[in-house]
Amino acid sequence: MDQTPAPTMPTSGHLSEARRRLLSQVLRHRGHARTVEELAEALAVSRNAVQQHVTALERDGLLRVLGHRTTGGRPGRAYTLTEAALELFPRSYARLA
Repeated sequence: MDQTPAPTMPTSGHLSEARRRLLSQVLRHRGHARTVEELAEALAVSRNAVQQHVTALERDGLLRVLGHRTTGGRPGRAYTLTEAALELFPRSYARLA
């Protein structure tokens, strides 16, 4: 029988500052999925750096592809948060009441 441990979902405290910022940027634009190019511009980092983080966050189940959009060049994947990623952010229910 395989004794491989199940992958654990990262918690907010286990994410790097760069990945928390990236997830926060996607959260701010929940109604409009973000491409790697848009995230790189918003975060003022290279496209390659964002792509590495997006790949890891997608692998960890925190980001998913919502669709494809044209970005002036070839179509880019548009990413959104998963339910697991939304759980990493505090909710402000008191303000809603």
